[in-house]
Amino acid sequence: MIDKFFYFVQQKIDLSEQDEELFRYGLESLICDCSDFFAVIMISLFLHDLFNAVVYIVLFSVLRVYTGGWHAMTKKRCLCVYIVLYLVYYITRSNLHSSLIYGLGYAAGSIYTCFEAPVEHIYAPLDCAERTKNHNAAVFIIGLYTMLSVISCSRFNSIFRTICLVTVINACMMEFLKHTAYWRQP
Repeated sequence: MIDKFFYFVQQKIDLSEQDEELFRYGLESLICDCSDFFAVIMISLFLHDLFNAVVYIVLFSVLRVYTGGWHAMTKKRCLCVYIVLYLVYYITRSNLHSSLIYGLGYAAGSIYTCFEAPVEHIYAPLDCAERTKNHNAAVFIIGLYTMLSVISCSRFNSIFRTICLVTVINACMMEFLKHTAYWRQP
């Protein structure tokens, strides 16, 4: 598929040999990096849940960048874990209807994140400045999510649930890393 698309682009644009290699690498990287999102979008279309899936992807991705947490060692495992986490989110959001439980889960996940973020992977250590920046960003994002959840809890219940579940899932991924051999204790 990449070769067909690359051939099509080659017919339309005159690229040097070096530019061809760079273009092919960029295209392969884009497809590889976005495969998780595309998979969740495809599943959400099947489940008729596209809006909530997009909200989930955005909220989870933004928080995850600054908090750290467990990462799969291969792209295939990462894709599987990402899909499983989305399905856990979807099933929980679809079957759990107690705002009290969502609120308690959000409070626990938020407090944990504010105290523990960022959790470092041994293969991606942070220096002191990066650690401080990521911690402050994580606390800011949790504050933003708190405001969004308060605003959305009565009128936009699906967004409220998504914020709560994303925070809990992310906190679990942070804690999970701390129980593996890949945790780097600062």
